[in-house]
Amino acid sequence: MYQQHPGHPARSNRLTASTFVTARLAYALPRRVQIGVEVFNLFDQVASDIDYFYESRLPGERFGVADVHTHPLPSRSVRIFVDWRP
Repeated sequence: MYQQHPGHPARSNRLTASTFVTARLAYALPRRVQIGVEVFNLFDQVASDIDYFYESRLPGERFGVADVHTHPLPSRSVRIFVDWRP
């Protein structure tokens, strides 16, 4: 599990940690073929995948604003796969 981490060394803000679970089930077939299913974000947790602290400026703004920018964790998704190794 990840701990809280500093957002910016010069500031006292702290970014929150998050944990998510991915599950994978696969079956090996003859001739080096594997089929399976993978569930990403199994419990459909709403969290940020990664947080950045930097200064940004929108079009029309005169000065930038230092703030936390977040990339959200994708919602639960299921992937079916076939893996073949020659």
